[in-house]
Amino acid sequence: MKKIAIAAAAAVLLGALSLPFLCNGHDRVIRGLTVDGVSAGGMSREELTGLIEAKNEAIAGRSLTVEHGPIRETWSYEALSVRMDPEKETARILAVGRDGSVLSDWAAQWEALLGGLSAQLRISYDADALDKAIRTLAAEYSTPPEAVRPHIAGDGTVTFPEEKPFIEIDGERLRQAAEAQLLSGREGTVEIPVVAEKFSSFTKEQREEINRVLGAYTTYFSMDPNRSSNIARAARSVDGWLIRPGDSFSFNDATGLRTRANGYLDAPVFLDGKLVPDAGGGVCQVSTTLFNAVLLAGLQVTERTCHFAPVAYVPIGQDATVADNYLDFRFVNNFSKPVYLCAVYEPGALTMYVLGNRADEPRSSAVLETEQKTIPHKTVYKVDPVQQEAKKIEEGNDGCDVTVIQRAVRQDGTIYSDSFRSVYDAVDTVITYKDQKQMEADRKAAEDAAKKAAAPASEAGVKAEAAAGETGQAAAPQETGQKTAENPDRQAPGGA
Repeated sequence: MKKIAIAAAAAVLLGALSLPFLCNGHDRVIRGLTVDGVSAGGMSREELTGLIEAKNEAIAGRSLTVEHGPIRETWSYEALSVRMDPEKETARILAVGRDGSVLSDWAAQWEALLGGLSAQLRISYDADALDKAIRTLAAEYSTPPEAVRPHIAGDGTVTFPEEKPFIEIDGERLRQAAEAQLLSGREGTVEIPVVAEKFSSFTKEQREEINRVLGAYTTYFSMDPNRSSNIARAARSVDGWLIRPGDSFSFNDATGLRTRANGYLDAPVFLDGKLVPDAGGGVCQVSTTLFNAVLLAGLQVTERTCHFAPVAYVPIGQDATVADNYLDFRFVNNFSKPVYLCAVYEPGALTMYVLGNRADEPRSSAVLETEQKTIPHKTVYKVDPVQQEAKKIEEGNDGCDVTVIQRAVRQDGTIYSDSFRSVYDAVDTVITYKDQKQMEADRKAAEDAAKKAAAPASEAGVKAEAAAGETGQAAAPQETGQKTAENPDRQAPGGA
């Protein structure tokens, strides 16, 4: 009888000890286990997979927000592939309390039955997608705020996009913070770690004041690589300048020294009346284009110098040359509102815009040529016994003295005008002989021919004066070379 009692007690004990294994079976979640806070004990494989898939659907609708000051961007968890792997996670949860030794599994299952156990589903994400989002964010705010480009509509209306600050992002710290939030599966916000930050000095109020094109001018050029590079570089230097009322603009200050060390290449420039290669050739086309835009806007030019000779890309008298530490182009903002310079470089063309407020926009503006005089050149005879040629000719050309007038009609009907005189020196023709006698003979023959040609012209002039005296008529002056803001002429390429 005693043996039977002992056997019964042993059976009861064995049954008690094996109770967890008997209750849990082989393909269900062990009793007492919670998964992500959900009671999952006794769930079948299919039920557990369904739970995980439902959680994935919820996660896909969530997002991560990254922010810093006014910057706020949202990255969806779906785009970052934040999710759980249903197959792997189902297998892992079903293995809880079954993946150790018999003793450890028995202990774990008893613990779950008596006090409960919890398990967390593991979340993964697409690391490449997160890195791309961080790089895109960094690139979006890596542009200096001064480089924001205005939008110029066909009707002359000007608008600026919303300002974006410049920030330098600590990408690794942002990745770590974002990863921690993503792996939680919860929606949340992460502060963008910033190394450096800069806001534009061009305020929203100032941008709103710049709303119209006041003056614009385009010049054209051939695509010589060095000269084009210099034009593009100088155009970038003057682009984006804001000149407040009463302030002056200096072309030389804007570009700095135009040297090889500063990236300028050798291209033709005027030096001692001749075109020679030197650093910065072509920059004068930028100053000249800006000069004409300034004239059409009705701004006050305070310093301007013409070239040694006329250039082909603007009408005669409408050029403005510059030289480091010597010649500058300057103007002052004589308006009530700020003006903003915008340079648009395209292969073969440069357009300079003077942007400002509609209150300062001229009703009409023009650059008019009022006077042009020819400065005749001379012929110089020289002897060089050591030259090889018997006769060498360096052709010269006439010069020109021309005056143009800037004329702008203001909104209130007043007229602003100024005049600009350009004197392009004559270049003498130089004829060099090897033989002195030959030089003297040719010079005498040329002088005799000139006297002979001058006699009929002098006689014709006397007759013309007499006729004019009898009729009381005089020739009417002519205006040529007119240029308006509405219809600028296209100039041929070329020039220095």
